[in-house]
Amino acid sequence: MQHNAIAELVLENRGDKDLYVFVYDLGPCWQVENANHGTYIVVNPQHNGERDKRTRKKLRMMIPDQMRGKGRRSCEDILKVFVTSQPTSFDLLELPRLGGQAKTPEADKTRREGGDELENWAAMNFSIHISLQGDTGR
Repeated sequence: MQHNAIAELVLENRGDKDLYVFVYDLGPCWQVENANHGTYIVVNPQHNGERDKRTRKKLRMMIPDQMRGKGRRSCEDILKVFVTSQPTSFDLLELPRLGGQAKTPEADKTRREGGDELENWAAMNFSIHISLQGDTGR
């Protein structure tokens, strides 16, 4: 992708229960950032007769300023997507920007609402190569 372009993550739930999606950006400067700027995205199931009920998450892909300042013309980002059957928390995965402060344990306000129901989850990685205009090499 080109620097400053918009990537779109398209989510579709073909099941019969809500799904909870967590998106983290594992950036090239060793940061782990919650791309939702919140806890999770709820993806509701499609019901009979509904067409194209998809949830979309747009993300601006950029080469960090500190990398461009050092002459880097490309980088790799990894989007880590967790899908769970119940609300949960991945706050402990988040790392602050270099020099920043970590979250405190009381920052986790997510409450488990599923009771004793079996929790299912999946995790996927999407590797994205970002480059400045005209740069095709890695």
